Parts: sequence; C-alpha cells; structure tokens
Amino acid sequence: MGITSGVLFALIYQRMQEPQMEPDLRQYADVRNFVRGNFVQPIDGPDILDRSLHGMARSLDPYSRFYNAEESARLENETAGNYYGIGIAMRRMEGKQRVLFCMPSSPAELAGLLPGDELVRIDGDVVADLSSSDFGKRLRGTQGSQVALQIKRLDGTEFDANVERGLVADPSIRHIEMIPDTPGIAYLSIKTFSRRTALEFDAAMDDLAEQGMNGLILDLRGNLGGVMETALSVSRRLIPEGLLLRTEGKHEVESHEARSAEAIWKDIPLVVLVDGNSASASEILAGALQDHRRAAIVGSPTYGKGMVQTIRRFPKYGTKVKVTTAYYYTPSGRLFERSSEEGREYGLVPDVVIGLDRDVQRTVDTYLDSYGAPTAARAEIRAWEQQDGITVMPRVPQEAQFSVALDLLLGRHPSIARTATK
Repeated sequence: MGITSGVLFALIYQRMQEPQMEPDLRQYADVRNFVRGNFVQPIDGPDILDRSLHGMARSLDPYSRFYNAEESARLENETAGNYYGIGIAMRRMEGKQRVLFCMPSSPAELAGLLPGDELVRIDGDVVADLSSSDFGKRLRGTQGSQVALQIKRLDGTEFDANVERGLVADPSIRHIEMIPDTPGIAYLSIKTFSRRTALEFDAAMDDLAEQGMNGLILDLRGNLGGVMETALSVSRRLIPEGLLLRTEGKHEVESHEARSAEAIWKDIPLVVLVDGNSASASEILAGALQDHRRAAIVGSPTYGKGMVQTIRRFPKYGTKVKVTTAYYYTPSGRLFERSSEEGREYGLVPDVVIGLDRDVQRTVDTYLDSYGAPTAARAEIRAWEQQDGITVMPRVPQEAQFSVALDLLLGRHPSIARTATK
C-alpha cells in the first residue's frame, strides 16, 4: 500500500509540474529523451545539451555563438590578449626550430633564452621529429606546468632548462618599425583588437615618436576585429572631436564620441591599409577615420561585418553566449554590414582601391601573421643576421598597396596605372 501510494503521489506531482514547463522546453525534453534512448552511439544528456546550445546560437546568424566552459576560457584569453605558455616567437630554418625572440617578461625570457637559440628537444623528444602544429602545442599548457627544453646556442654550446609555463601577453600589434630611407615615415600593424591593444598602441607610438616619426602607415589588413571599445579607444587617439560610431539595437541607440583630451596623435599624417579580411572593429576604426577625413584609406574593400555582438556570461555553468544585438553605423550614417543589401559583397570602399594578385596577397598575409621583434631584442637579432649572413626577421613587403600609402605620405599622387591594378 505504501509503495503504491508513493508511486501515485509521484505521478500526480509530475502531472502538476508538467504544465509549469514552457511548451518549447517540454518539446526539447521529449526530443532529448528520444535521442538519448535511440541514437546508435552512446550519448548522454550533457552532451545533447551542449550540442543543442551550440546549434541554437549558431543558427541565428553567422556571428552568434554559444561557448561551453572550455571554449569560454579560450575566448577570455583571446579577448584579453593572453595565453598560457612560455612566450617565444620561433622560426623554422633548415629543419631547425630557432628562437626569434622572447616576449617581454615571459617565462622564456626569464629562463635566459636568446635570439638564435635552437630548441633541440622538448620533454626528451627530438624537435626535428615534430610537426609545426605539434611543436606549438608542446610549448603551451596549463599555468604552472613545466616543459623541459634542450637548447643549443649559436656558438654550439648546449644547456637544459626547465621552464614553467605562465600567462603570456600575445601582442595584437605585431609590427612596429621606421621605414628606411624616408623622412620619418613609420609603419604599424594591428592584427586584432584585444583589451590590451590601446595600451600597446600608446607604447608603440611613443617608441616611434622617439625615433623621429613624421607620418604613419597603419595596417589593418587581415584584422578580423575584436573588442569594439578598444577600436574606439584607438580612434580617440587619432580623432579629436565628433561622432565616432553609432549603434542601433532592438532596445536602444548609442552614440560614441571622440574625447579631445585623448587625441594625442590628432596631427600625425596617416594612411590606413585595409583589405577583404578587415572586419568589424577594424572597420569601425577605418570608417571613423575616413568619415572625418582624418586618413586616406588604401587597399581593397573591407569584409562588411557591421553587427554588434553582446556576450552574456553564465558563471554558474562557466559558459558564455554571444548574440547579435545591434548594427554599427559610421559617423556619416553608413551601414557597412554586407547582409544589409541584397547582392552586397563588401563593407567599406577605400579612397584608393587597389588589388593584389594571389601570390603577393599570400606574402602579405604571411608577414601580417608573423611577429615583429620588440625593440629590446632587435640588436641581438641584427647581430645574428650579420654573423650568419642571413635575413631572420621579415621586412614589410614593398607591394603596390604599401607603395601607394607611402606615396601619399610623401606627397606623391599614385599613378592611374597603380590604382587600377587588380
């Protein structure tokens, strides 16, 4: 009798609770139970939920995403501009993995690694036997873990080092240099907009100013975007007044203005390079500079991602959801979202449109993906280059888009043939 009463009570309680569940959740539960009970391969409830949440967000538009706990941690590091590892930039030369330089204050720098050092073994395994992807993965890992390295110096001496992995700043500004044989023309590339980029920009500009900068080529090619507020911070360094960006969402319209006190570099002559992989935050910066006539924009039409994504954190689960919540508009009211018009395949149109052939574009992309050495390491790298008679660090490709930007800063107008190049 007691057991029967207990079962009856459970059924009544279940019936009482079911109407309180929203219909879509009831349907999800029914489908989940069917999949869990009948799918040919083993699958549990958490796995089904994870797949469902990924699919729900991804189905909204190309930009909305769900991030589980592992993906959320990776996203946090990317937007913060950090990763866990030892902090070295490497280059494979004649089958050997050599240190180009160490990131400032990184575990590798603290362990005494120098430009030109060859990594012979990692945790006892011969580096020459590892693929490039395996090599990179072996150097990264959890904070506080150690990696055992066997290292060979340029003079042939060898030593072992146990390096403790730590949080390393991954620079978003990859290349900073003065262009040789010019009257103070500088070059700076921004690979992405992390939360560190504005501070990196300030340090880079101060460094270039000390070297006599009189004009700047700002390269945003291949920059897929990042943190909107960071792009606005860089815009405020360059534009002294007026509207920088307007966003319009379901619930509100926001205007983002320049701040005269932050416009440290408002007078520096400026040309910006863009291409079809310049998107989102990089289009915000380029669009503001173009509308304010603060810079000439050179290159090919940009990607056209003019939508704002808002990230909501769910600390209880360690997850995040990124959902499109608004559109971007440039100061003049241009919407550069490519999906805003039927048949539109681009975002912003440069002032000087010039294309590159496939081989040249590949050379530019490879350069922009690489890391330029910090100022402190350049003397050692130059000494290495002179000792071995080689060129170790990549130089800015002197291709058509770069040449046009340089022409403009030097007061020379690009030729019709050059701007018509496809």
